[in-house]
Amino acid sequence: MKTLSKTIILTSAATSLLFAATTVHAQSTGPQKVYLGAGAGVADFEDQVEVEDIGDVDLDDDSTAFKVFGGYRATENFAIEGGYRSFGEAEAGPFTIETDGLDVAGVGLLPLGPVDLFAKGGAIFWETDGGGGFPDDDGTDLMYGVGGQVNLGSLLLRLESEWFEFDLPEDTQMISASVGWTF
Repeated sequence: MKTLSKTIILTSAATSLLFAATTVHAQSTGPQKVYLGAGAGVADFEDQVEVEDIGDVDLDDDSTAFKVFGGYRATENFAIEGGYRSFGEAEAGPFTIETDGLDVAGVGLLPLGPVDLFAKGGAIFWETDGGGGFPDDDGTDLMYGVGGQVNLGSLLLRLESEWFEFDLPEDTQMISASVGWTF
């Protein structure tokens, strides 16, 4: 029931963001831009996972992560973005955990010449595959982040830090560098 309620709330929030973007687009006078990108970085996992017949196992590991994303910048200060990301594989002794997901977020931007500072918030639809006794899990949860990007014509270079409110692994952060192209 808890997962169903979260899914309904987050789906409603994502739908509201899409309607807001449509309204903002209809009122905007500047050029609209579609962008696509890809990035790589580090995912940091921290959790205490209960393993059947063993008890609690501390998971505190980093792994190589990657993502692909796309968005629509409706105005100078607002965009909607979505993507796929893989958090890689984290290990705790003989136990492993792999997490990936699809996300959608509203992005608030502060343009400072060729540099944009931004903050984002949205939802991630994730799945975790456990190995060696770690449980499998999936769900829909909150994600948020901050970062900056440099706009060089149609090229964008981005650095960001994002946090994810997963059930398993509980505390996950991704720090990434990305390259994108604006149309």
